[in-house]
Amino acid sequence: MVSEDSGTVRDVLPVATRMRRKALNAAIFSELGLRVTPRLWPGLLRLYNIAINNSLAPDVNGEQWFISLLNDPRVIVDVGFHRGDWTKEVVRRFPMAAVYGFDPWPPARRFFDSCGFRGDVQLFDVGLSNEVGRARFYDYNDACNSLALRDLEGLNVEGAYDVDVTTLDQWCVHHSVDHIDLLKIDVEGYDLAVLEGSRQLLADQAVDAFSFEYASGWIGSKRFLGEAVQYISEQGYVLFKLFPKFLAPFVYQTVHENFYGAMFVALSPRTVSTGVFPIKRIRGL
Repeated sequence: MVSEDSGTVRDVLPVATRMRRKALNAAIFSELGLRVTPRLWPGLLRLYNIAINNSLAPDVNGEQWFISLLNDPRVIVDVGFHRGDWTKEVVRRFPMAAVYGFDPWPPARRFFDSCGFRGDVQLFDVGLSNEVGRARFYDYNDACNSLALRDLEGLNVEGAYDVDVTTLDQWCVHHSVDHIDLLKIDVEGYDLAVLEGSRQLLADQAVDAFSFEYASGWIGSKRFLGEAVQYISEQGYVLFKLFPKFLAPFVYQTVHENFYGAMFVALSPRTVSTGVFPIKRIRGL
């Protein structure tokens, strides 16, 4: 408990914790500690990121494993097609599924055509957002292309131009899509806006599962992970952090606003009840 007279952080911490922290501070900020700690820190940070799966590599972080557990999906949506790597993986696994990609980046069309997809695979040259109209698109000529301006990260904008945007709700109405087995969102910080544009689909539980990326691009869109957690909960979905071989229930804390690269998955209650996706609780996550 915080005492009424001081209200300091010191009063919040148990005595044993304060003693350990004092000892650790004394060691780290000693003459020897200041020489050694900076050398150890990069390795410790890498180990920490591995332990909590802060990774955006699909073959490492569990994305490909998650896809493999889908049971004969009919409709898959790829928001942020880019060069088509993710779509190629789902088409390889599920050649009979209808796959719809979205990306306003002009070269995406060239990459799509070069893939030579067979079956019902389509690319739409529009961005998905929380409103219909036109929006400024920032072209970095790499995987950071986004409707979010990432000017705080030292990225060089190759071009900025207006593109057509729509909502997933609106697009599904116009194309008579009433159910999505998997919705993948990777739009470099604009992910929450895409989810907000899917409000009716989510309210109707018409999306079995969706994934999104949380990373430094969220700084550019000035959005927070906490906003996404609240919004997803309001739509009745269960949120997990993605790990290789399992999903971990995610309980939000402000310390999670670190903008490290991580993948999250949300499942409808019906999808959770199927037991298809292994779930493991991780203390402190």
